Amino acid sequence: MVVVFWKSNQKECCDQLNMMNDVYEDFFKQKGVKVIAICVDCKGSIQHIKPFVYGHSIDFEVYIDKNGDFKRSMNVSQVPYTILYDDKMDIYCQYVGYCNGSEDIICTKIENCLAASDYSGSK
Repeated sequence: MVVVFWKSNQKECCDQLNMMNDVYEDFFKQKGVKVIAICVDCKGSIQHIKPFVYGHSIDFEVYIDKNGDFKRSMNVSQVPYTILYDDKMDIYCQYVGYCNGSEDIICTKIENCLAASDYSGSK
């Protein structure tokens, strides 16, 4: 599973979600990897991010961290913040920030994680 913490008013966060969405169907979904985006600046209303999510046809699950409790419990202080979990839900890797081309990096990390967990096919 991949979890991305993001803010709707931050360009690099939106760029990262767009990148994740671009490779979601062909890579993440095909490999059985669940992607979840958690908005940390929504103040409890999905209406705040609805235009972005629907306007960019985001195909994975998007949630809001209404009070910031989840973000704090995960020790996330900057966004975008990406966490990759293995098949046992242990953190495999995590990183802060976004750069163009990071889809190759995260896809490689996912491939490594799947190989390490002896994953034998898509779900």
